[in-house]
Amino acid sequence: MRRLLTLILSLVCCIAVKAQDIHFSHPHANPLLLNPAMTGLFDADMRLIADFRAQWQSVGTNYRTMYASVDMKTPAFFRRSSAMGIGLELYSDVAGDLDFRNYGVHLTLSGLKTLDGYQGRKMITVAGKFGVIGQSVDYSKIIAFEEEPAIMNGIDNNILKMDWSLGLGWFHEMKLKGHVYYLGFSSAHINRPDVNFGLYDQGAAESLHRRHIFHGGADFKISESMNIMPSAVFVDQGPHREIVIGTFWRFKSIAPNLKKKDLAVYLGAWGRWYFEFDGLSGFDAIVAAVRLNYQKTSFTFSYDINTSSLALASLGRGGPEFSVVQLVDWKNNPHRRVRCPALSW
Repeated sequence: MRRLLTLILSLVCCIAVKAQDIHFSHPHANPLLLNPAMTGLFDADMRLIADFRAQWQSVGTNYRTMYASVDMKTPAFFRRSSAMGIGLELYSDVAGDLDFRNYGVHLTLSGLKTLDGYQGRKMITVAGKFGVIGQSVDYSKIIAFEEEPAIMNGIDNNILKMDWSLGLGWFHEMKLKGHVYYLGFSSAHINRPDVNFGLYDQGAAESLHRRHIFHGGADFKISESMNIMPSAVFVDQGPHREIVIGTFWRFKSIAPNLKKKDLAVYLGAWGRWYFEFDGLSGFDAIVAAVRLNYQKTSFTFSYDINTSSLALASLGRGGPEFSVVQLVDWKNNPHRRVRCPALSW
């Protein structure tokens, strides 16, 4: 019975936190997840992204997160200096002995407006995200000597709720110097969906906290073959706050048999801090990343080195993350009339 109570209490704690959104270490891996206003914001016709992350494998009970998205500019509402973007996101993560799962499907619509006409050097974007999120748990994997009455009476093991979010973005490219600056804000779970599995008193709502993200960065051209790309992300969700600050260094190929844009190598490092509502704070992890761009394809591998108190158990081993980004171009596409700032996410 003690084993059963421990597992149930652990599940209750996971749900009661109300801030267990999927989490990635690499801040550039999932632009639509970071801010829906980035939907369609790239110089190509379509973007496909796939991401996989594993965490806390050395602790025993680990997290596995999978994410995929596709976005593009649509033929609707095209003007010389504005466009509409559309995107689709799918994700799922699994954690713990009971396979506690978060999953979701979202449709994103964005409006992209240039402030300098056809050039697209200055742009503002606004977006809305609408979809369904769910959580599930496998009670059949509970190991105990006694049956739990709540489970025997048909307690929920899967919930589905509507979910919607908003995002804003501002981007500025300095053509002569080759620099790009950007700022963004997004607010997720605006409708605060109820995530009560039924473990609480009947009628008691357990709403998912809204997640607010402020982010910004730049792309500075240092030389013909080198750029530095600092970025910062601040996340606030209920009692939890997180700050990620770091940079990518991009090295372009200058080989005579390759075009300059055909091959580039990125090396990156970020620090991650956490701030809790009760005053608890600390330095959580160092995130290291390496990325390879070849033509329209990008491969990124990142790894976070745990530096918090959990490092005593994890031995500093956080988790690996691998992402792939594929850009697609179509010939004679009128969508390309709306140019986006030349920022390499």
